[in-house]
Amino acid sequence: MGNLAVCCVLVFVALFGGGTHSQLIVEPALQLSGAFGLAVWISRASARSALVVLAVLGSCAAALGLQSLLSTAAVQVVSDLGGAIAVRTHLSQVAVLSLLPAVALVAFVIDAQQDMRRRVVGLLVALVVLNLILGLAQLAQGPASRLRFYDETNPGDAVGLFANRNHYAALLYCGLILGAGYFIARLNETSSLQKLGSSRQALEIAVGGVLVILLIAGVVASRSRTAILLLMVATAGAALVIVRDISRNHKNTSNWIALGVGVAAVVLAIFLGLGAVAARFERDPLGDDRVAIFATTWDFVWRALPFGTGLASFESVYTAIEARQDLAPTYAHRAHNDWLELVLETGVVGVAAMVGFLAWFVISSARVWFGSRAVGNEFARPASLAILLLLIHSFLDYPLRTTMMQSVFAICCGLLFTPPRRTERSRDAAQHQMEMVPVRPSAIVAERRPWQTEAHWPEDWR
Repeated sequence: MGNLAVCCVLVFVALFGGGTHSQLIVEPALQLSGAFGLAVWISRASARSALVVLAVLGSCAAALGLQSLLSTAAVQVVSDLGGAIAVRTHLSQVAVLSLLPAVALVAFVIDAQQDMRRRVVGLLVALVVLNLILGLAQLAQGPASRLRFYDETNPGDAVGLFANRNHYAALLYCGLILGAGYFIARLNETSSLQKLGSSRQALEIAVGGVLVILLIAGVVASRSRTAILLLMVATAGAALVIVRDISRNHKNTSNWIALGVGVAAVVLAIFLGLGAVAARFERDPLGDDRVAIFATTWDFVWRALPFGTGLASFESVYTAIEARQDLAPTYAHRAHNDWLELVLETGVVGVAAMVGFLAWFVISSARVWFGSRAVGNEFARPASLAILLLLIHSFLDYPLRTTMMQSVFAICCGLLFTPPRRTERSRDAAQHQMEMVPVRPSAIVAERRPWQTEAHWPEDWR
């Protein structure tokens, strides 16, 4: 029941959690799916996982409790500057409740054994491929494609099941890294089974190589400048995952072949996409509206400290403080820097939370790359690289503002935890199995006798 529930939650989030502005029915449905997954997990959770999830839920409850103070502070600060603002406190509640699917998924992954983690990662890679295929189909049909499911989107680019090309590209480069870890795990499993021939390994290597080419082409086709830069890091990270596995299992020739195929695919895909990359970077980055948004937000952060302006208040606050020379027909609903926006909205509380998370992430990543925690946790290293890329991406965009990318981030965080050991059979169960073994009656058990070379054998046996 628990395994089926987490798979249903992940699929539902992938289908309907690709937008930042939630629709009337979709947002409550996503919250209910997260609550359902969390309820199923609680019914079968371990004590360690329960403590982690309770800590997260406690933080969210504290944020809701302080919301009235934060919104009041926001109104006062902006009023002092001569602006007018209407802080909608219900948005902060929606922002916290939107985290329920991610909380349910990270709780399940922390408590899942390695074989179930492999299934979750495999399902996630399959959903990445689904987005990739859909994005390529959108490009083939053009801006008027009916495969675009959001009104506010990038009509000329591939977006998959997302509304924004940057989120689509972020999913693809995360899928590239996690897919490398998944295929290496599959190759190691296949090579350990003597019944399977080398033809299956060759097929899996070929599929992996084609998938690498398509994922890189998909990121390039999205024309997301930040994602294209991070793609270079992602491909190097995928190769590093393979190299680390080769250093541990250097006798497995299939891994060496996979490394060669991966490197060749990366070189070919980057060569094919160089033209699109150069064209995308021809635009002057200083002429981007994000520079003005960043400068205005950075200036106001210091005035909003120490309490911040309140969760989900950026759009209302920025509308009131936007400089006259920066006014445009469009409005800014995000700071395009999640780190800065979180500090603006939550103040010192958000800074403390970010510092605590970064400390945990650095320590956990060091253990999985240089310690013994990676033993028996084959997806920890790819997950750490995916988290790192998303954190870097958050400096220039808001990749974690969609429910789908929050879920991917949560799954990767859960993969950094050491999977629980398999529970051994209880003493009663073992005793019961011993009682079920048939025992020969002592009357028919013959006494052991030494071999006699001069024994009397029947005539027919001679």
